[in-house]
Amino acid sequence: VALVLTVIPLYLLLLRLFDARIALVGSTFFCVLPEVSRLGADGISDGTHLLFFTAALWAIVEYWAARTVGMARGRAWLVLAGLLTGLALLARAEAIILAVALVISLVGFVVARRSKPVLRTVNQDGAGYALGLMVVLGPYLLLAGVDTPQVAMTRVLGRPTVAAPDSLARQADKIVWRTPEGRPLRFTAKEGTIRSRGYAAALCQYGEELAHVFGFGLGILALWAAWRHRRELVRPADRLLQTFFVAFSLAVIHFVAQEGYLSARHLLPLLVAGIGMASVGAWELGTLLHRKSAPASLAIVVLIVLTCFASTSRPLHANRLAHRQAGTWLARESRDDAVVLDTRGWTALYSARPTYQYDQAKTALGDRRLRYIVVEPRELRFSSGRARTLRYLLDTAGECVARFAGSGGTTDDETAVAVYRWHAERFRPRSPRLARTVSVRKARVLE
Repeated sequence: VALVLTVIPLYLLLLRLFDARIALVGSTFFCVLPEVSRLGADGISDGTHLLFFTAALWAIVEYWAARTVGMARGRAWLVLAGLLTGLALLARAEAIILAVALVISLVGFVVARRSKPVLRTVNQDGAGYALGLMVVLGPYLLLAGVDTPQVAMTRVLGRPTVAAPDSLARQADKIVWRTPEGRPLRFTAKEGTIRSRGYAAALCQYGEELAHVFGFGLGILALWAAWRHRRELVRPADRLLQTFFVAFSLAVIHFVAQEGYLSARHLLPLLVAGIGMASVGAWELGTLLHRKSAPASLAIVVLIVLTCFASTSRPLHANRLAHRQAGTWLARESRDDAVVLDTRGWTALYSARPTYQYDQAKTALGDRRLRYIVVEPRELRFSSGRARTLRYLLDTAGECVARFAGSGGTTDDETAVAVYRWHAERFRPRSPRLARTVSVRKARVLE
């Protein structure tokens, strides 16, 4: 539902930036692009994030339109934008980049005007935006029991915050665990065979996923139109979109270089920022191909829509019903204080149990409350260090207590899920650093 509603603020955004014709074309493209349709079928929080992000971006553009002509109600638009940005942040952390882009555009506006009254007015406007943010985030952080700025930032960025009470869990990052054969345990978030680290690889992956988001052809049209109108795109709202596009892209490339993972759905905010220029490019292409521009432009738009329909009709990825069933099982069979280690983290949506994701596995294994490990059987079949670590953990201290069939109807297919009971007393990994610490403590006791 949220993704369907996103077309409303998107239309209003494009209407303010361009005209009714481009707004209609851009909204139509948004509705039929394959990656948007795929996100709607998934039904995950990205759709909610995109709705509030698009609405916040529209409110900021309206602010710049009002501020440029000196209208007093511009500040109200920024308060609304702050509220909407806060709501977007509750769904996904990427919305924080919109706040960064706004700050940069406000600073640029002040520098360009070089006026103390303008500086005072912009400061007041920025305070209005911050007020809107805190109206949403303040109560959330209070209800979440946040007591330090570090935890607050962790919450806002959407990182898991499972409490780890014992000293081994708190010092997990300092421990190097190994199997009895001396091989290091690997706790990477994603399977190593699909990870590609480094900024060069990150840039390539970013470009590939961005092309998918824009359906390849629309991306080329957007670049062409932006180049044609480069001398006209100097309004504060245009600078805001350009700043956001660059800042978001840099943040994504850095994230991919660190984590080695990127999905096209993560780049949908860039689609919102760029689909207007793509629509301009599609329409103006018709004017170049035929003197009667309207029929030719309309034909190009229809051709793009039909192409998107053909691509969207292909089957989507497998469903995640097995994860939902596993989460429901955990909610029914486990104690309320039982901690879960889930390699995907999806069962937490249904189990209401404290859940670690796999990149926090060292902390989870040191948590005495850990009771269950949730994995997809296919994760155990790889030859990577991550898969080897999972097999070692489950063979050593795991007991399979439940299996749930995937979309293929069996408990061993690509989307199946298995739940293992964790027996911490059986887990005795080698840790050179921990062993040295224990030896020193024993020596001190003997002295």
